[in-house]
Amino acid sequence: MIPILKQDKKAGELLNIKEDFIYRRSGNYGLNVREIESLQSSFHILATDKKAGETLQKEDFKKAVIATVIACRLKSSRLPQKALLPIGGMSSVERCIKSCLEFKQVNHTILATSDLNDDAKLQDYTYRGDVIFHKGDPEDVINRYLGIADQLKVDVIIRITADMPFVSHEIVYLTLQEHFRVGADYTVPRTSA
Repeated sequence: MIPILKQDKKAGELLNIKEDFIYRRSGNYGLNVREIESLQSSFHILATDKKAGETLQKEDFKKAVIATVIACRLKSSRLPQKALLPIGGMSSVERCIKSCLEFKQVNHTILATSDLNDDAKLQDYTYRGDVIFHKGDPEDVINRYLGIADQLKVDVIIRITADMPFVSHEIVYLTLQEHFRVGADYTVPRTSA
């Protein structure tokens, strides 16, 4: 039996094997469940819009563009400019970026801050030249994320805050795998024990 879409799906969406399909014998050619699961487990998403009643082909998928976006500001009132404070000879924000650069399957690592003059000095703390520095709305963090995601055509965002200097790449990878496996819109690890 070949999986047939129950409803229209847009390019860029993930699929939920249990909810998005009906299973019928038909003369239609298409991927089977294992093939769809294999594509999603290797971080693929729909590349084209699909209509209800259609089957899926391998060419209907593309590798997702995944970005780590690290939110950082220097406005802390309890510990001013905490992102620039050293931990073992390296600024806290650079330690965070260094941890994020260990993430597997990520296309872009981005340090996102505000367009206020007070945060401009963060550009000198990107750790490596391939880390993208992005400035955006000082109050609307989501707008900052979406601004750079739209510009780079990012499909999946890994959201990190710069006040976490040691981020586990293992936990992030497991979370990313689960996100694709279930076809989630949003995934967060509840525990890491």
